[in-house]
Amino acid sequence: MRLTEESRRRRFEEALLSRTEQQLTEHRYEQEVLDSRRTIFKHDVELDSLFCLLKVGMVLLVTFVLKEYLGNARMSVGTFLDRVATLPARLRHKPELEILTFEYNHRDPEVMGLLQSYADAINAKGLTLRSGKKLRIVVESAPKPRRPPPPGSWVGTGDRFRR
Repeated sequence: MRLTEESRRRRFEEALLSRTEQQLTEHRYEQEVLDSRRTIFKHDVELDSLFCLLKVGMVLLVTFVLKEYLGNARMSVGTFLDRVATLPARLRHKPELEILTFEYNHRDPEVMGLLQSYADAINAKGLTLRSGKKLRIVVESAPKPRRPPPPGSWVGTGDRFRR
């Protein structure tokens, strides 16, 4: 049985109408989703302000530490947080003293050299903790190399971060 030209056209138009209605339904749903995202809640703005304040405070704190304790080291805040603030350390409690010992990180000799060179200067400041005890910074020394470094090498001296 052969379809007439008009019945073919009618089927085509019905299929086209069905597809268009389905697309319209999908677009309306997407529009609802996007409209719901336009509403900015008061607590969102407050949380953004609070986190912005915390970020600025963190940047100021890291800048202070770099300037006052690490000889105005040439290091970004991100580098400090990634390479110094995350170093593993041990804390020992003594009657008048707390000793913070940084474990040597053989993968980052530049930072370890920087910390070793400023540990004595930090200890000389006589930092007092809330408990009334003095803080002492100790950096473990590097293990003996299996072979000597090439002549003129500056790896591990901390020179990279000096101004």
